Amino acid sequence: MKLPQDKNERNKVLGLVGLGVAIVCYAGYTFGAKPFLQKRQDFFNNISELEDKLWKADKDIKMIPSYFEQNNEIISRIIDISENKLQILHPNLGNYLLVAGDIINRHADNFNLTVTSIKEVASPERFSKNDDDTEDPKAARFKPYTVNVSLKCSFYELEKLVGAIEEENPYLCITRIGVIGQPEDVMKHSVSFDVQWPIWADEKHPIKLIAQQMIAKSRE
Repeated sequence: MKLPQDKNERNKVLGLVGLGVAIVCYAGYTFGAKPFLQKRQDFFNNISELEDKLWKADKDIKMIPSYFEQNNEIISRIIDISENKLQILHPNLGNYLLVAGDIINRHADNFNLTVTSIKEVASPERFSKNDDDTEDPKAARFKPYTVNVSLKCSFYELEKLVGAIEEENPYLCITRIGVIGQPEDVMKHSVSFDVQWPIWADEKHPIKLIAQQMIAKSRE
């Protein structure tokens, strides 16, 4: 293109040419280079995110054997406490009172004491509904079961009896003790105390734990 001889006209033409070039460059960047650069940046961001997820997944996979081992150890301890040591109270033909009574009377016999009565104490928690089939990790696995024990004995004998009951099972607790003096026998007192055991909220839960333990051992 031939430029005008006049200096002013020539400058105008050059200015228009420069403006046109700028417009073309801007359009090229906006509609060509910018989307490409953005796609490139998004690509690298996605790659970085995938690498982070891959690293975390690899770390979790390496920890799986440790998680399984810890879980199996916990299950084994619970089964031992529940099924071997019987420190979680189990019913006999659906009756908890028979089992609780046997435990109390056995300890009383060791100190030549005669228990006059063992009665079940109603507990709202025991009779509340708990659908263990939901497998809710926050659902209560245990409920309290309480009996009231009455007998006549001295303070020394009461201390020995309660101590023996608690020593045998660290998971039960004595929740109440009442003592009434007897004028006719100052060495013997009318004693009443409550013993509370943990019981399974779902009686089938130990079976589920044993099944989990068997599956874990089969994988070893």
